[in-house]
Amino acid sequence: MNVHQSFTGVRPVGVEQVREQWAAVRPDLPTDHLPLVVALQRVAAGVRAEAESLIAAGGLNRGEFDLLCVLRRLGPGGVTPAELTASTLVSAAGTTKRLAALEEHGWITRTAAPRDRRKVLIRLTPDGRQRLDALLPQVFQAERQALSRLSADEQSGLTALLSRITP
Repeated sequence: MNVHQSFTGVRPVGVEQVREQWAAVRPDLPTDHLPLVVALQRVAAGVRAEAESLIAAGGLNRGEFDLLCVLRRLGPGGVTPAELTASTLVSAAGTTKRLAALEEHGWITRTAAPRDRRKVLIRLTPDGRQRLDALLPQVFQAERQALSRLSADEQSGLTALLSRITP
């Protein structure tokens, strides 16, 4: 069973069938790229699926988890909301919403910066750090497991190829 089928219970349409369907209704559209695009989407969904369930079991959604990860990586000194937004590629409004939820759970604090009281610094609380540190090994292992069908050299080669098309 593939990832899509496990979510929906229905086997997905094959990419060649999709190409044939497009050829029937819009023969002017090139579809030679679709096998790669569909493969990338399915791989991404597969890699994230198990990690997402672990994150949810830890009481977080993916966006909240990503913000906690940025805070953990950047250290205990605190991070501004703008730095968080830039590090996660999430809108400022999305960051604000996630920060409110994390603060409500007691996993972060927002305090005025010592040198500029107009700035807000966001920090992990001890509980937030503990929750994240407990989840990280599980999430990383699930992601590694999802990629384990490829050798280290194959993973490296694929990473190099994909980096050429990553915006």
